[in-house]
Amino acid sequence: MYSTISTLLLVIFSGLLISNSVIYPTFTSKYFGVNSLEVFTVYSLALLISLFFNYILIPNKILRINKLLFPFLSLISLVLIILEKINYPNYVLQHLHIFTYSFIYLPLLSGIIFYISIFKEENQFKRKIRVLFPIILISLHYLWIDHYSVFWNLIKEDSILEYTQFIFYFLAAIGAFRNFLQLKKNKSNKTYSILFLLLSIGLIFISLEEISYGQRIFGWKTPSEIQKVNIQKETNIHNIFSYNINEIVYILISFYGIFSEKIVNIFFKKKKQKLSILIVPRFLLFYFIFLLLVYFDRRFINLNYDTVVNNAFRKYALWDWLEVGELYLAIAFWAYTKNANQSIKTNESLRIT
Repeated sequence: MYSTISTLLLVIFSGLLISNSVIYPTFTSKYFGVNSLEVFTVYSLALLISLFFNYILIPNKILRINKLLFPFLSLISLVLIILEKINYPNYVLQHLHIFTYSFIYLPLLSGIIFYISIFKEENQFKRKIRVLFPIILISLHYLWIDHYSVFWNLIKEDSILEYTQFIFYFLAAIGAFRNFLQLKKNKSNKTYSILFLLLSIGLIFISLEEISYGQRIFGWKTPSEIQKVNIQKETNIHNIFSYNINEIVYILISFYGIFSEKIVNIFFKKKKQKLSILIVPRFLLFYFIFLLLVYFDRRFINLNYDTVVNNAFRKYALWDWLEVGELYLAIAFWAYTKNANQSIKTNESLRIT
């Protein structure tokens, strides 16, 4: 019964997306009051949130079939986009009767299902962290496209995202300090314990920097000396430096998060087990990849395009997501310290999985 209902839901939501792809792009808006973005967002979030709470809404048989379907749909989507770009708008519609930018949601949905199939058997904590990444991304992407004012209120200075960063950095600092206390009980772990103590101090500093040491909470004014040198006229240190320096720092951090294991393998292969504390766990990989993308774009590319949404001029730009990238980094630090804590408790070296 459960499998039948799950399959039926998949058929219904996929059918809605297919209707917008081959009938006309506003078919579901006209008859059901939802567009392709909303169909994709609702169903994807339902799948991911269910998995977050340890329920899998897709039967295993479909998960296996989708592993073949995902690259096939992705290839078709890529070909359709290329045909549109090298010819003229609606070229694909005229010749194949497929609405390219509605069809794209099919490989996106298939990609979410594929993503679920990769790690559904992992332990609960790692699975939750992996699932949290697309939940945040898909939710904010929907707001970015359809409700930009809400998205902007979430990412602007002194917003809920900024205070969420503070919470995760602060929790990570507490986690790092707990690891320090546990490790210092054993003299053979002295180096590890010192590293975690330094990490804890650093994370406390970062968390307080994020909220300018409570300046906007308590309402004090920025001292005149700091105002003169601070980019945002706030009571913090990181905005004393130019945006260029901050961007380079984030790019370096993201590079290390992605390639830390390879760096240790190349330069310290014989000491890999001892240096495992320095390796970022693989289940955090996407958090650092996202951080790298948004900051690399901000520093070197600045991808954006202009369009009109609801009769208003609108600039879509990847750098809109800088605060989201920083939120991902804060979550990654917290997850790293928690993962390390679990390893320490079981008297194992820090896991590299």
